[in-house]
Amino acid sequence: MRTDKGFTLVELSVSSAILGICAVLISGAFHAGTSGYRNIEKNINNFHAARVILTKLNKELKNSFAYAKNDSAFNGSDNELSFFTLSGEDYCFINYKFENGKLTKKIIKNGEIKKDADSQKKKVISYRLSSLNFKYGYIGAANNLEWKDKWKGGQGLPVVVKADIGIENNEKFNRLIALPLFIKQ
Repeated sequence: MRTDKGFTLVELSVSSAILGICAVLISGAFHAGTSGYRNIEKNINNFHAARVILTKLNKELKNSFAYAKNDSAFNGSDNELSFFTLSGEDYCFINYKFENGKLTKKIIKNGEIKKDADSQKKKVISYRLSSLNFKYGYIGAANNLEWKDKWKGGQGLPVVVKADIGIENNEKFNRLIALPLFIKQ
């Protein structure tokens, strides 16, 4: 009978293998958790960026108005939108433009409108957009909602504006924004 106390080489090898397997499993689970957290955080940031842009557009378009009887000064294309809106007690002219992956906003306040519009500074709203597309809804001949890709000021105001935003990783967000309607008397 042996009375030596200690572990054999086989016992040490087996316990080392079990410890190694446990370490790999724990590190894999930790990596999966941190990776999932990063993805969730990025999705939350993308959702927040889209929500902020769409909320600003919604607020400003809901306060838009026709500049003159024959010219609303509301102009839009698939990636640019210009209109008059109320801001507090003032009115201002706003231009949103998407180009080269960034959304810019130019605001010309009522006291500055007579100045050269190109001299006004543009503010970058977002660098995170991959796409921005506007469509303009109006009531057609059959009293149905019809859509145009462009809108000119001489047509009055559209009934609704559809804004489609693409954020990084091709996440898409959209909003239909109903404009104020004026009834002729």
